[in-house]
Formats: sequence, structure tokens, C-alpha cells
Amino acid sequence: MSNSFVTAKGNCPNCGSDRQDVFYRVEGVPVHSVMLHHSVDEALDFPKGDIELAVCPVCSFIWNRAFDPQLERYGAGYEATQAYSPTFNRFHTALAEKIVDRLGLRQKQVVEIGCGQGEFLSLLCSIGDNKGIGFDPAFDPKRAPEYDASRISFVSDYYSEESTVEGADFVCCKMTLEHIPNTHQFVSSVRQSIGENKTRVLFMIPNFDRIAQEKAFWDIYYEHCSYFQSTSLCQLFRSVGFEILECYTDYDDQYLIVDAVPSPQAKLEKLEEDGNQQTEVVEFEKVVSAWRNYLGDAHISERSVGLWGGGSKAVSFLTTLKCGDAISYAVDINPHKWGTFLPGSGHEVVGPDDMGARPVDEVIVMNPIYMDEIRSDLARRNLEPKLIPITALSI
Repeated sequence: MSNSFVTAKGNCPNCGSDRQDVFYRVEGVPVHSVMLHHSVDEALDFPKGDIELAVCPVCSFIWNRAFDPQLERYGAGYEATQAYSPTFNRFHTALAEKIVDRLGLRQKQVVEIGCGQGEFLSLLCSIGDNKGIGFDPAFDPKRAPEYDASRISFVSDYYSEESTVEGADFVCCKMTLEHIPNTHQFVSSVRQSIGENKTRVLFMIPNFDRIAQEKAFWDIYYEHCSYFQSTSLCQLFRSVGFEILECYTDYDDQYLIVDAVPSPQAKLEKLEEDGNQQTEVVEFEKVVSAWRNYLGDAHISERSVGLWGGGSKAVSFLTTLKCGDAISYAVDINPHKWGTFLPGSGHEVVGPDDMGARPVDEVIVMNPIYMDEIRSDLARRNLEPKLIPITALSI
């Protein structure tokens, strides 16, 4: 891993600039972080790729220039749902209610790109009495919430320009654009599929400003090949013919949301180069070193440590640090993950009920927004490990 800048040739997938600065590298990381593996060998043997994050000095877009889309394996076994968390469900419901109320989205046609198991689309349709269609190659009809098949349908495949239901009143795409390598092409296809309709569009993605501020290397992983700040996100949407109605953060600034509508008068604002972003992101290495030292000391001191969260953050944390001997296991409330093993490191994922028989001294919480929820879970089981938010060593 290196954090030295390297100027390289190539075009920014967001604005087309031929300039880019590489600032962060990690080699040999799993190409998917939330694919279920049922043996240690399977988890360790899962295909790996490299990360080379580059920043565009023109639009501030960040992408993994080492990304190989041929390695993608989205489909059955891709376990990314957050629907088992009461904290997340409250946010999800509030977001759906806000959209329905602000947009007057009642008895309308809704499309969701990257719908997962359909939880959010079902909320939009039930709250607003809407009809909907969702697209996701990992959709499993056995996992979808109960829904009226006469009003909601799901397509277990990728969205394409030809996929959109004609006359859709609202198109949302949550936590999907970061998986798309050709961002301009993808958002342009959404714009083209809308045509002359005044369809409202909402995209939600990880907020790189928060990642940079916290030096959150655990939020950098292979399947997230594209990273946005508000500048690059708005630039992209304007460039393909959208008017930005609002761009804001939510969920403790973890998510960046853009609310837009097609407009033939959309203008692309001139973007100035900004070296401040480079100063922010190059400091990942300081937090990486701090966590290596912490886990090294825990191992020497024989303090047992677990992770709370058996998803992408845990995989990135473990495969970046390569200090797996200091971690006992990962805990997750999603029962579909229990008894599986994390790709790249082979750590077992257990349920909270297993912690009584396998207690640990400390638990690193991979997403601090769940601290109160985790404390309650542990208290119900009379467990009192020390809880350490993953941001504790951020500099």
C-alpha cells in the first residue's frame, strides 16, 4: 500500500478529463465483500483484485483505476441488506415518507434501480399507494417483504436504458452508482430513458467527504469503484441534462443524496481545480498505522477483540490491516450471515447469541451509528465488552 501521488494517463469516467492523480493503493482485496462463503477455504480462495484510487483534479471524482468489471459476481449469495437493523429501518422509513410527502408521490409509477431485496420500493409503494418495479441481479423473491404482485414487480437482472417503465414518475437509485465504473454513461442512460418526461430522480451514494474526514479506509473496497463528493456528483448530473433541486447528506453524513429533474436548460458550471481534496485523502495511511499498532498491542496483551458488523467495512478493515490474528470473529445481526466466513481473511461471522459462549474483551463497532442499538443488544444478553467505535483512532 502506498499513498504517494502518481500522475497517470487516462480519462475521468465522470467528466472526461485526461488528468488523474493516484493517491491510495491496496493489493489483493476480495472483489466482493458481502458474498456468502460457507467454509474458510472458500473465503480465502475468493478472487481478489487491486485498488488504485485516483482523483480527477477537474471535477474531484474518485475512482479505482485498477477495477476490472469482469471479476464482478453479483447474483445469488450477495448479501447486502441492512433491513435487520431497527436503526436503519427507521431511517429507511423516514426517507420514504419524506419522498412521498415532498413529491406528492401518491398513486404514481415508481422505478428503483438496484433495489436489493425490495424493502425500499415496498415502502414507497405502501406509503404512497404507488405501483413499482425494481431491478437488481441479486434480488431473491424468497427474501422480498410481503407485497402485492399486482402493484409491484421485480426483475432479477441489471437495469438498462431499455428497462425503465415508460411514464415513470419517480426513479430512485440507492447505493448502486458507487458500483458503476462508467458513471457518466450510466447516468446518461437514465436521463435518456426518461426522455421528455418530468420524472423526478433521486440517487443516494456513500459520501466521500465523510470518508476523507474520518480517514475511513474501511469504507474503501473493491466493488465500490466510484466515489463522489457533492461537487463531482452535481457536475455529473448537470452534464447529462438534469437540474439539481437539492444535494444533501443524511444518516449522520454517511450518505450523499442528489434530488434532480430533467431540464434542457441544465447548465454545467465551470469547475476549478482544488488541491485541498488531495491533502485530505493522502492521510489514510496514518489511521491504517494507528489501527495496526492498536491490534498488535491487543494481540501481545492477549486482549480478545471482535468486530460488530460482518459486511464490507469488516472485510476492508481486515484485508487492509492484515492483522487477522488479533480478531476473534465478526458479529452480525443478519441471520443469513451466521456461520459464514469473511472473504480474504476467513473470519467467522457469528450471531449476538453466540457471544455468551465466546466472550471477547473488546468489540470494534464498524459503524458508530449503531452504538446505541449494539449496547441494547449486549445488555439484553448480560454482556459487557468494551465498545470501540471504528472512528476512535481517526486523526
